[in-house]
Amino acid sequence: MAETGADGQRQAAEREPRRGRRPGRLDWVLGTGVIVLGVLTWLALRPSGEAPWNDRAIVAKFQTLTIQKPVAPEEAGQTEGDVHVLIRYRLSNSTNKAYPIPEPKHGVLMKSVAGGGWQEVDSVLWDQHLTIPARKTADVEFDMAIPSSDEGASEDPEQQKDLGAAGMERLRSIENLTFFDYKHHYVIHLPRGW
Repeated sequence: MAETGADGQRQAAEREPRRGRRPGRLDWVLGTGVIVLGVLTWLALRPSGEAPWNDRAIVAKFQTLTIQKPVAPEEAGQTEGDVHVLIRYRLSNSTNKAYPIPEPKHGVLMKSVAGGGWQEVDSVLWDQHLTIPARKTADVEFDMAIPSSDEGASEDPEQQKDLGAAGMERLRSIENLTFFDYKHHYVIHLPRGW
């Protein structure tokens, strides 16, 4: 029996295979490009958290080591029996920006401890007003004070041998020194030269 009317046309259309446009190679390329662009935009706009630490921006080379008693201990807040271990490093700025040496609230000198951790070095000073220009070097001195109450330190400032022995004893206990700059996220490895 022949189908007539609107029902017949609808049923005939259902039996006939649909012919539409198939996606071509260009459609796939454009679709993939839109997805990649969306992912890249999402990655760029999302908060990335903390910047990674850079241990190659500033490179240190050991220069000199001096052990002495302070010339004016009252200025440094030290007692007369204290000894100072002065370690000078040449720092090379390998970045394209000037590098200001941070003040203590943004930087800290640390020594390695057993088990792979780090411990802050007590009573250390450095020149916080120094800026190393881009691609240049400058000498920086770290002044570690060893209180006269430390084991091996003499209370008599005339006994330089004992003061020197206390300084060397302190240095022998330090495997690695590293300066952490929290502001710029720089790690500056200070090679041992003693």
